[in-house]
Amino acid sequence: NRDGDEYLTKLNEAHIGDSLRKINSDIFSIDTFKELQLYITLIIKQIQESTVMLFPSPMTDDFRESAKENFSILKLLKKSNNSVLADDCLSLTNKYDNKMWIELVKNKKILVISENVEEIEKQKNNLENIWGSKVFENCEIITFEVPKNIGMDASGNKMKVVDYSQKYVNSIGETLKNELRNVDMVLLGNTPFSWFIIYYFSQFKITTIDVGEELDMYFGLYSNELLEKYKEFLSVTRNKEWINVIC
Repeated sequence: NRDGDEYLTKLNEAHIGDSLRKINSDIFSIDTFKELQLYITLIIKQIQESTVMLFPSPMTDDFRESAKENFSILKLLKKSNNSVLADDCLSLTNKYDNKMWIELVKNKKILVISENVEEIEKQKNNLENIWGSKVFENCEIITFEVPKNIGMDASGNKMKVVDYSQKYVNSIGETLKNELRNVDMVLLGNTPFSWFIIYYFSQFKITTIDVGEELDMYFGLYSNELLEKYKEFLSVTRNKEWINVIC
């Protein structure tokens, strides 16, 4: 039996179908129905337990592509105790009182999980020059690399998704150890493993935000893909302190 509401489960099975196909083709394979059940159950658990849900605005293409499923899930979320915000509220292109949200975050210990940790380590002490204003003011920033490729098990076979994900999140604690103490916030970059990582930190009651592809831009990093997608924003914002990461 699946945990959670059966109707919500069915909706999520439909809703994540496209992303699962992308995951299977790009990063890892969910090969068995049991793994699929576990993956969906994890998503449902997070939806039910999260304090705030970031969800595509009905005005966006992302919402309209799966409009029927998204409207149904949105209705269920509004019946719960979750606060539902548009997922672009964390975008650097949006401002609150004429400030980016990263200018409003102060005096926090932040764990950043990204594929570009070396570059972020270089840039994190140069943020005022990158932005021309104080961002993440008086924050301590530590980093950890996102999972990239599934490894092999002791028998030389490719690890199952759940097994690998468990090994990965365990490695966060084993590697960072005391650095994890008093972490106030986790900012997570673009990775199909996001639901596993969010679940791990939820067990410690640590605020975890799935920022996605814009995360590296917080630290003055951009790829050619981001340059194309955020062309107007970066044409105004980018200066000589920014770094092009080839990916």
